[in-house]
Amino acid sequence: MDRSLVIRLNKNLKRSVAKVDMKSLALIDQLPVAVFIIDKDHKVCYWNNKCEIITGVPKEKIIGTSDHSIAFYEKRRPLLADLVLDQEDRILELYPDCKKIDGWYTGTAYFPFLKGGEKFFQFSAKPIYENKKLVGVMEILFDITHLKQIDNFNEDIYENSMEAICVFDMESLEICFVNKSALEIYGYKLKDRQQVIGQSILNFSVVRAEEIKTFIQKIIKNGIKSFQTIHIKKNGKRIHVSGNCRKIKYLGRDCILVNIKDISNEIKAFEEKNRTCEEILKVLSRSIDYRDSYTEEHSERVKNYAVKLAKELLLPESLVEEIRIGSLLHDLGKLGIPDQIINKQGLLSVEEYEKIKEHPRIGYRIIEPVQISRNIKAIILFHHERWDGQGYPLGLKGDEIPLPARIVAIADAFDAMTSNRVYRKACSKEEALKEIQACSGSQFDPQLSKVFIKMIEKEINLNKNL
Repeated sequence: MDRSLVIRLNKNLKRSVAKVDMKSLALIDQLPVAVFIIDKDHKVCYWNNKCEIITGVPKEKIIGTSDHSIAFYEKRRPLLADLVLDQEDRILELYPDCKKIDGWYTGTAYFPFLKGGEKFFQFSAKPIYENKKLVGVMEILFDITHLKQIDNFNEDIYENSMEAICVFDMESLEICFVNKSALEIYGYKLKDRQQVIGQSILNFSVVRAEEIKTFIQKIIKNGIKSFQTIHIKKNGKRIHVSGNCRKIKYLGRDCILVNIKDISNEIKAFEEKNRTCEEILKVLSRSIDYRDSYTEEHSERVKNYAVKLAKELLLPESLVEEIRIGSLLHDLGKLGIPDQIINKQGLLSVEEYEKIKEHPRIGYRIIEPVQISRNIKAIILFHHERWDGQGYPLGLKGDEIPLPARIVAIADAFDAMTSNRVYRKACSKEEALKEIQACSGSQFDPQLSKVFIKMIEKEINLNKNL
């Protein structure tokens, strides 16, 4: 931080010091209030320890950037310091209770999404001049949460909040209060507020009453509770929302206060990114399979079998997704095996087979620098390990082999047996299941084999009855 800026900071804090040394700088850093300074370009040039604590953003990540509003609100919007710098005419628009006292602009605001939970702050901002030229603005934030008695509803604070706020009765689920920001999210104007007050929150949600009641019990038990769901706007359009809830008293009634964020754009961007990743995965898995016409679509079929088995085992959705991706990429290392071996017409020699056995390690080396889950990497590296320890590349045994790899090993072998190869014809699913049973406890996990056999037999019987 610039030495002269520190001197001005001390003056503004009414700490008269003739010189600024490392001790006084350390003192400012340890102040029990959050202090930050922006320069004339809205870039942060000072960010004390209290700012780090309440926002979770360290100095080294924010100094020199204009990201201070994101640290407090999770999205870009002018803080008081920004308005004092060059938009004074908008101060009352965004901070209606703000007043100017002795050169300081002072007001209060509610911040629901800080690292340490929701907070009320009294904040003050004052311009910094050098040779009568505006060079920046300092803002100080005092935590007044304990003074606001947040178990009781302060309507003025919430009404003027830039965050969307809704309050509903815990028993009747009737909406008691909704602020301007919330009305805007759902497509209403301020004059429509009375149309919303008194309605059931069920009119705006796709969630059933029983589920909401269960969620309320969790709020009562655990305090603040986060959520992500789908809500319905006035025009019937569905939007993705997230936020948090807590119990409050409103006009003597037990109510739930909800902070709401419209995250539809974020969800759309995430889904677009997922679609792009999915297409890349498909291209990659097809690139692996298309090198050998006999194994075309092999990865896709292995994925289908592996995912079905994972769901049959009632594994978490996140793990099922990792197994899906790992299945598509399980033979990634074959991209590093020479074409003359991959496409050889006939049985492989011992030397060629040893070369083929290198593909799990090659695949792992390709994927290792990529920031994806270790379960996906484990599938690529360990899908040829055996339950009895006679597999490759590491000779892992039993439960030493990660569960996702054991699942894909069965799916991979089953599809290989039921697909044509240059050196043999495909066998029937019934014959392949007999082989899975015969190798249960040696090549395959016996418990997984049992579930897989039962699953495929059910599928076979169902197809026979069609």
